[in-house]
Amino acid sequence: MLVELVNFNYPTNCPKEVSKRANDTVMKTLKEITPLLLTLSLVFTGFRCGEDIEPAKTILGKWEITRTNLGAVTPSGYEEYLQDSILISYSYIDNTSFYQKYWFSDSLLVKSFVFIDQYDNDTIVFKFLYRFKFVNYNEFHLEARDPSIQNYFIYKRIK
Repeated sequence: MLVELVNFNYPTNCPKEVSKRANDTVMKTLKEITPLLLTLSLVFTGFRCGEDIEPAKTILGKWEITRTNLGAVTPSGYEEYLQDSILISYSYIDNTSFYQKYWFSDSLLVKSFVFIDQYDNDTIVFKFLYRFKFVNYNEFHLEARDPSIQNYFIYKRIK
């Protein structure tokens, strides 16, 4: 069987026109979706409008625990973080205050207090390490790095 090749004699500029139209379509589409892609990339990379939260400044003030990993709790006191790394823990039940030190170390909040054993006259320094996360200016979360039954705390700012 003989096969005859037929030459349709396309104009020589036709493939260039088709290619140009395809390029124009692609460029138009890219111009339309570029703002969307940029917005999505900023959202997914953690871009925030407004000012960043600085832990050393944001933590200042009074805070109550409103939730733990065991559920909602009724606040039994508050913690007041002062500028000079002093932490005052106040109890609503017996109207007493307890003083501690606090500081930030890398991604950890460290709370420390000194206990003096009256029987042996020994001094013991306790340090508790927490990973912290400020959700916003009025809420932050602490996760205890030491094993404990209650290891996750949600704090709300009080006035």
